[in-house]
Amino acid sequence: MGATQVFRSSYGRGLTVAVAVLALLVVGAAALDRPDDLSVVTAWAVWGTGVVAATFWRPALVVEPSGVRVVNVLATVEVPWAALHEVRLRYGLELVTTGGTVGVWATPPAARTRRAPGGPGPADTAAAAVEAGARAAAQGGRDAAGVPSTRVVRRPHVGTLAGGLALPLLAVVAAALG
Repeated sequence: MGATQVFRSSYGRGLTVAVAVLALLVVGAAALDRPDDLSVVTAWAVWGTGVVAATFWRPALVVEPSGVRVVNVLATVEVPWAALHEVRLRYGLELVTTGGTVGVWATPPAARTRRAPGGPGPADTAAAAVEAGARAAAQGGRDAAGVPSTRVVRRPHVGTLAGGLALPLLAVVAAALG
């Protein structure tokens, strides 16, 4: 397999930037018109932007020589080539692995994407890259002892989860202290 390929939603990137700009405008307006509420408005603006960023900016599908890394909203899943059983395009891209089915947030569902007439959509392109990587890695996907690795590793995004819970609490405390 060649170089690492990264797939992300360009729509999600644009949406996150738009929400961040809107949040800055809201905080700026609050600073001018309602300075007493600035801490509450800022906490909610940061939380809202963080939720949009976690949902739309962060997700990625990374096709590497060692396997596939799926960065979703709440967790990252690393799938070595030997653990990959099937690539499905249903409502979006799904990887069927020894550790279960992994949905890929970074590739929008095929029915909701804009395609060139007769051309593939983002999920189709990502699926083709994963399938090509699996074929090219016939000798890859092995651990240090040379045994094919079928262990799918899931790592939760602790910071995203903590921020998602802590910022609304901070806004409530800021409003109470007011």
